[in-house]
Amino acid sequence: HPSALLWQEYSNADARWDTTDPTVVSIELLTVLLAAPLAAYICYLLQSSSSSGSPATAAAALSRAKSSFLMIVLATAELYGGFMTFAPEWLTGSRNLRTERAMWKWVYLAAFNGFWPLINTRKPNPIPTISGK
Repeated sequence: HPSALLWQEYSNADARWDTTDPTVVSIELLTVLLAAPLAAYICYLLQSSSSSGSPATAAAALSRAKSSFLMIVLATAELYGGFMTFAPEWLTGSRNLRTERAMWKWVYLAAFNGFWPLINTRKPNPIPTISGK
């Protein structure tokens, strides 16, 4: 499967992805079972708030407020998950991280994993009020 090839390639930089590392598996289970459905629900709330007619309606404002709160929860979970993915590795001497090649170190480990915290720093849209102000 093509996505399996991506993980196989990434495992060149982080050997834990080539095995069933309990930390990585635990975090990925949370991502698949909780974070992905939460992200889909946030998308639903955003879509329903924008398609409910005027963005100043009470229903639209409530949907935006819910989605804003849940985005903070999801972003916090992503940051925590990233920390818990790498903190145990750093504390044990990074024995599974392979940094001898620039591509593995800077693209696979730094850029691919640094991408998620950058998304979380995006300035959220203001929550509309019922009065439209």
